Amino acid sequence: TTAVSYLNTRNMVSDIKKNAYRAAKRCMFEQNSDILWINYKDMLTPMLDNLVSGNGLAGYKLIKDTPDRKAQLKCTIRLYPIFYI
Repeated sequence: TTAVSYLNTRNMVSDIKKNAYRAAKRCMFEQNSDILWINYKDMLTPMLDNLVSGNGLAGYKLIKDTPDRKAQLKCTIRLYPIFYI
């Protein structure tokens, strides 16, 4: 195993992180409600669905976490990669 063996996975995670950040910036001054969560999820889902249909991921799950503060949206993005043998 070399350093570039997992480069494609690292680039994919970096792209997902960038898109999650952009979606969060678009939702920045909205009320923290269920509608905000739906809108945030709707911004991320098309890109993640493209990764699943393009054989980049086996699946994914977006999990809404309980925030520490009122004006905070916390989300865990769980990725299920495809392992090639």
